Amino acid sequence: MLQLLQTLLADREDERAERQANIAALQQIANQGHGNHDHPGSKLKNFQNTNPPVFSKTEEPLDADDWLQTMENNLEVAGVDENEKVLFATHYLAGPARAWWTSARALNAGQMMTWADFKLKFSKYHVPPGLIKKMRDEFRELKQGRMSVVEYRDRFLTLSRYAPDETDTTEKRKERFLNGLHDEMQTVLVNITFADLEALVDSAIQMEGKLHQANENRKRRMMNQKILVTKYSRIGRNQRPVPILPEASEHPRAAEGACGPDDRVAAWALVAPAYGVVAPSTLRCPFAYIKPHENPYGISHGAKPSEPPPAKPRCGDGSLCSGTPPDGEVPRKASPSTRCLRVLLFL
Repeated sequence: MLQLLQTLLADREDERAERQANIAALQQIANQGHGNHDHPGSKLKNFQNTNPPVFSKTEEPLDADDWLQTMENNLEVAGVDENEKVLFATHYLAGPARAWWTSARALNAGQMMTWADFKLKFSKYHVPPGLIKKMRDEFRELKQGRMSVVEYRDRFLTLSRYAPDETDTTEKRKERFLNGLHDEMQTVLVNITFADLEALVDSAIQMEGKLHQANENRKRRMMNQKILVTKYSRIGRNQRPVPILPEASEHPRAAEGACGPDDRVAAWALVAPAYGVVAPSTLRCPFAYIKPHENPYGISHGAKPSEPPPAKPRCGDGSLCSGTPPDGEVPRKASPSTRCLRVLLFL
């Protein structure tokens, strides 16, 4: 246990000494650049002004690759020479990444490592080939799905770095991006010629907005229709239409005499079942002396031919309604000028 602690302390001391050596070397470069009119403020100061990120370990699969690309861009902006890039970049390694660099430099037997060699070793360790293949396969299967056009574009550009042979021309990039869009977008955009990927993305974003607006309008119309249907269905449950019967003089079996205010007739028993209601006992007669088992207008009320005719309408006291003829009695003919009410009125 004691030996292990001593080893860890020794490694930490070596790392601290290495960092101090790097700082000294960077300071020396800065001092050499001070007063040089070709490098005002020194290359080190210019590099530090780019705020280079510190890399420790890979939290996400693309972290190491992103750091490497950012660092390479910052080195170019600061105008760092090729033989100084490794020294500047490795100064911003920490934790596990710093331990890897110490081991890699030891294996290099103290020889000067070029920037190209450093990028190759760094990518191979932190972004292994298996992960690159996984990202390439994900790019080939990439679809918009539930993503917006902007989100799909960002993911497309991120993964396209792992399939450079499939996105090395403008036509390949446009075709691959178009094939991942939603079907309704592809149907329209496939017939349009775009100068570059940016123009295709811009048209897809505008079309997405139009489709979203049309979808919202359709939902709003459906909601309004649902409200109307619900409203009128409630009205239909509470208010049933009152049937309008023909005039008595137009019926072939019209009775003689006028309908009195208290006369009631069995004709309502023929009409009521068709409307799903029960004939009230206080209904004025629409026309007189129609036998309940006869159906002159062909309205079906559920009675079977073998069943006996429905009972004759009776008043509140149980007696036959006024004007209802006894069995076997021939009804009198109604006066031609006599007409019954066209609308059933409830008392």
